[in-house]
Amino acid sequence: MKKKRITDNMNPDPEKYHIVHSREGDYIRAKRKTSFINLQLAEMAAETCSGAAKQILTKLKPFTEWMLGRMNVRLSGKMRSAKKLTGFYNYSLLQGFDLQKEHPLDALYKEVYKVKNNNGKLTLHVPVSAGCIKKHNGLVTAYYFEAILLTGDAMVDNSLRVEDERSGLFYFDQVYDTIVVFQFVVPDKTAYLLWLKVGCMEGNEMAHHGRHYGMRVVGHQ
Repeated sequence: MKKKRITDNMNPDPEKYHIVHSREGDYIRAKRKTSFINLQLAEMAAETCSGAAKQILTKLKPFTEWMLGRMNVRLSGKMRSAKKLTGFYNYSLLQGFDLQKEHPLDALYKEVYKVKNNNGKLTLHVPVSAGCIKKHNGLVTAYYFEAILLTGDAMVDNSLRVEDERSGLFYFDQVYDTIVVFQFVVPDKTAYLLWLKVGCMEGNEMAHHGRHYGMRVVGHQ
C-alpha cells in the first residue's frame, strides 16, 4: 500500500496544526498547548520545592562544609517528582538520596548499615571493620560517622528541627570490628529525614575535599 504523504502547502493552518511524518504515512495533528494555569501551577511548584530544599540545606549547613554539587536543584527536583506521583508534597522519593551526586556514600563507605523504626524509636547500626572506609589519599588519618535527624515539614516556614549524634574517631592505621549505634525518637505522625554522614580527618582538621565525605538519606517518613 502506498503511504500517504502530506506537503507543507496541504496544512490548513500552520499556526494550529503541524505535519507528522511516520513510517505508516503522514498525518496532520493539532499543536499541543500548555495552558496558562498549568504553567502557573508548575512555576508555583518549582518555587515551593526550591524553598523547601533551601530550608533543608540551611539546617544541614553545619554538616556539609567541603561538600560539593547542585544540592538545591537535585533536592527540589525530587520533591517536585514526589508531588507529581502522589498529589502532595512529601519526602517519599528521598530514600537513598546522596547529597553529593559525584561522591555518593557507597563510594566511601563499604559496609552495610541498617535502620529500624520501632514505633517511632529509630535505631541506625553502622558496622566498622577493616577497610570499610576508602582512603583516597595519604593525607587522611581518621574517619567518623554522624547521624542527623531532620524533623518537620520543609514546606512550612521555620518548622524544621535538627538533632545529631557523632561517633568518636577511627584511625586508618588501626583495625576495628565494632558497630556504631545511633538512636533517636520521632513523635508520632511527624515527617522526618534521617541522614548518615561519613567524614574524614587530615590530622586535627577536616579533610579538604568533597570526596572524603558521604551523606545520604537512610530513613524517612
